[in-house]
Amino acid sequence: MPETDSRKAYRITITDWPGFEMIWPARSAGHARGLAYIEGRDSGYDIKFTHFRARRAPTFDKQAQETEGKIPWCIGWKESGQTWGCLEEPPNA
Repeated sequence: MPETDSRKAYRITITDWPGFEMIWPARSAGHARGLAYIEGRDSGYDIKFTHFRARRAPTFDKQAQETEGKIPWCIGWKESGQTWGCLEEPPNA
């Protein structure tokens, strides 16, 4: 499998939720946005896909690549000073 096919980390923010962010492993920014949107919608949140933003987060690529071959999931989030997953650890620890 070519290197360009491996998962990369993307930082997802939602315009309606200032200060909230998630890290998703995906093959593209659009894929990461879609995964985050579906997760939020399935969790019962009244959200719009157009409010999601995705930016590369290369400091978390190592953690993203560890999900290769598995169903992608959120590998970290931050909200109101609380953190979970890769966002509570130093990058590439």
